[in-house]
Amino acid sequence: MRKGLGSIIQILIILLFAFNGMGQSACPSNIGFEKGSFLGWQCYDGYIDTTGYLNLFPGPPIYNTHTIIGRDSAQAKDYYGEFPILCPNGSGYSVRLGNDAFGARAEGISYEFTIPANAIDYSIIYNYAVVLQSPGHVDYQQPRFTAKVFDVDNGTYINCSSFEFKASASLPGFYTSAKSPGVQCKSWSAVTIDLAGYAGRRLRLEFSSNDCAPGAHFGYVYLDVNENCSSAVSGTYLCPGDTSLTLTAPFGFSTYNWYNADFSSLLGTGPSLYLNPMPSVNTQFALEVIPFAGLGCRDTIVSVIKTINDPMNLQINDPVEACKISGADITNSMITGGSSTNLSITYHPDPAATSFLSSPTKITSSGTYYIKGTTQNGCKIIKPVTVVLQDSPTLVVHSPPAVVFPATIDITAPSVTLGSSNNLQYSYWQDQKATLPLLNPTAINISGTYYLKAISGLGCSSTALVKVIVNAPQPYELLVATAFSPNNDGINETFKIGVKGEMQIKTVFIYDRWGKLVFHDSSGKKEWIGKYDNKDLPVGVYYWVLEGVDNYFKSKVMHTGSVMLIR
Repeated sequence: MRKGLGSIIQILIILLFAFNGMGQSACPSNIGFEKGSFLGWQCYDGYIDTTGYLNLFPGPPIYNTHTIIGRDSAQAKDYYGEFPILCPNGSGYSVRLGNDAFGARAEGISYEFTIPANAIDYSIIYNYAVVLQSPGHVDYQQPRFTAKVFDVDNGTYINCSSFEFKASASLPGFYTSAKSPGVQCKSWSAVTIDLAGYAGRRLRLEFSSNDCAPGAHFGYVYLDVNENCSSAVSGTYLCPGDTSLTLTAPFGFSTYNWYNADFSSLLGTGPSLYLNPMPSVNTQFALEVIPFAGLGCRDTIVSVIKTINDPMNLQINDPVEACKISGADITNSMITGGSSTNLSITYHPDPAATSFLSSPTKITSSGTYYIKGTTQNGCKIIKPVTVVLQDSPTLVVHSPPAVVFPATIDITAPSVTLGSSNNLQYSYWQDQKATLPLLNPTAINISGTYYLKAISGLGCSSTALVKVIVNAPQPYELLVATAFSPNNDGINETFKIGVKGEMQIKTVFIYDRWGKLVFHDSSGKKEWIGKYDNKDLPVGVYYWVLEGVDNYFKSKVMHTGSVMLIR
């Protein structure tokens, strides 16, 4: 493989392969990366030398070199080309081969498969978009993207199915990137590889991209594969309910000429042929396709009108309601629940389904969209789906009046959310992101800012803060005597410390004048009767230590004092 160095002509190539002409035969497993992996594919990594030869070595996928792109990137666009990095053909995965770093790196992937023996017509259709920068190196040292089809049985490449894009300042159909002068971009285009006549043969798809040989400029590609297998010319089946027929040619050719079976009459030119009234079963048509320069070979494709009786029920559960902030996912299987299982489902903005929605997993505008179900033989049903997006619910919060501790505030009361939307479910949180639940929303006793989250029946949510003010109570007072007389006269017989206000006694210690502990109460409720170890203590001064908790400030407190024991 040879590539030139060029001022980076960065390749973004998004390939869409559709294996056509297989009748009821199955597509190769994971040919379209729809398992979200490289299962069945062989990855390569290596470098380009100064002669332009690619030295590629097989191995496992390499991070940021062989990259799977899923539907979560449906809205992402390539920096230089500004087109979606996920192929907008309705599939779930694309692959990026290479990256925008440089260093004379080369990378590739390949896939071997056998064309079914009954597949008279077979083709590979790929869509691509290219971004290249051309620094002016010699041709074979330029960054490039190469696609080849190798006949494993014969040990030769299929010339008409192999091509490459090299960095050049004069590539037709390119435009200058708005992000970087000198970078040339080509948006979505298509090419068809016709493999008619290869039934039963073992073939290998080979794709590679590389930096320039001196190592200062890069190239990379995006790949995607359509796993729907049908004929090279679509629309050849008489589908249930059809009153007319439109034959559609493979993408990517320069000229199309439609003829009857013996080439005695030119029926039309262009990529499609409209037939009304419908032809009868087994009618043959010949299509001459002429490629653009350097993109394949001139070919003639013969198609035969057939009929099928496959079930074709596309059930749409309409409308689809969702929240505007998150968007609607019309790929949810529940929307097409009850449909025939033989349908391949795609999503479109137009009733003719001629273009694809770039992000069907996140529709952000209310309106009518279209779902197309296609059988393996190309029969299709297109039905509308209505998307209704709701705004976030109206949440009006009235902060409750202040109270004095130990009174509490209930922020679940209806008066707090008076004026909000109806039929909302509320939850209560300590933080605005609703990650820390509020455990006592009906009895809050600490001033602060709390958060209410309201959720509608569709799951749309709004969050608002509510301010709670719990004022401090009057300072507490200790109720403690300075003396007591446990002499059995019924007057002032015991010693106990009481509290007026919001403080809770936890422990009380009483010591004699030498520091000996003579009384301990861990409940804050016991009374001292002037004894230690069931013996009367002598008259004198004793010292107490109280430990407790301030109920409002939630802080520990300690107080000390003395009491006179008299008899």
